[in-house]
Amino acid sequence: MGWWTSDNNEETRVTHRRSTESSNTAGSGEKKQPVFLEDVPPKFGDDQLLRAEEAKRKRDARMPEKSEHYSTSGEVKRYMSTLTMDDFRFSNLIQIPCFRDAGLAGFSCMFVFSTVMFFYHRNIRKSINWGYGGLLLGSVFGWEHCNRVRKNSERVVQLAQERYQEKLHKRRSDSPPQEEKKSS
Repeated sequence: MGWWTSDNNEETRVTHRRSTESSNTAGSGEKKQPVFLEDVPPKFGDDQLLRAEEAKRKRDARMPEKSEHYSTSGEVKRYMSTLTMDDFRFSNLIQIPCFRDAGLAGFSCMFVFSTVMFFYHRNIRKSINWGYGGLLLGSVFGWEHCNRVRKNSERVVQLAQERYQEKLHKRRSDSPPQEEKKSS
């Protein structure tokens, strides 16, 4: 059902509103249980998971056995040999967490810096240079800010899961053991 339905029947809208309200609240006396990520159905299909596992197996197969001799140049050569043109497609960049946020922040700073410098100095070269600097500065700050927010949210989710597990463990230990029914 979309936002605007072609059905103008008031009774249908009221029924739908009541059903969504009743599904949102568990009851007047019950507290709403928190929904964790592991309780929600997966967002992506199994085919993407299988592709990721297959790519990991291929990567692991290309990696040499661990030896006592480690050289940075050997590692760089090995990784450079595994790069393909498919690694540099735009669709891969979009999948990087925080790439979009960093790009938006960078382009916003570029626009602001170059516009302000152009109106102030009336020199296009100076405004382009400042715009490029704003792009770099905004992208770095946007990237770091997004990663910090992601790490904090992951930490909060982990703490919530730990507290929930402690609460469940405490409830189980506080509840009296169930007596087995005697069959006669």
